[in-house]
Amino acid sequence: MENRYQLTGTICEIEEIKQLSPYLRKCNFKIRYSETDFANKIQERVVRLTTINDYNEEIKKCKVDDLVTIHWYVEGRDFVKEGKTINFTNLIAYQIDILKSPSRDTEADKNAVMTSEGREYKPTTIAASDLELAGYMIEKDPLVQFPEGPGGEKEINKKEEFADLPF
Repeated sequence: MENRYQLTGTICEIEEIKQLSPYLRKCNFKIRYSETDFANKIQERVVRLTTINDYNEEIKKCKVDDLVTIHWYVEGRDFVKEGKTINFTNLIAYQIDILKSPSRDTEADKNAVMTSEGREYKPTTIAASDLELAGYMIEKDPLVQFPEGPGGEKEINKKEEFADLPF
């Protein structure tokens, strides 16, 4: 059984990076997401995750309100102090993919379609002329096939064909 999971949600809090020892730096953060519970009710959840050492670079890229997918694993250990055993369990984030960032996105980013490969930007829309709207193509479309030979592609007489149009 593999101990790797992923979660998509919105970052709602990021704490400062703490240096706990010469070998350990950690940063706690919270992510908010919604899920459907056993009674088919939508529940909002808030989970605290942690980044450690080199993985702190992942959370440095993020801001509050970013929509992210977090890849994480469960880490647990027992600690014995004064004869008592204390268990520590942490959710360690090792990869954070930013899907949407309201504070940094440009207008093009906000209109992009999110896919598994990342953002797909819509092609820019070019306004059509009156002739194009009436069905007359100013430039020849390379995808349109015209038959060759007599009676094939012919020049359109704009004045006669569009004489009944109001423009």
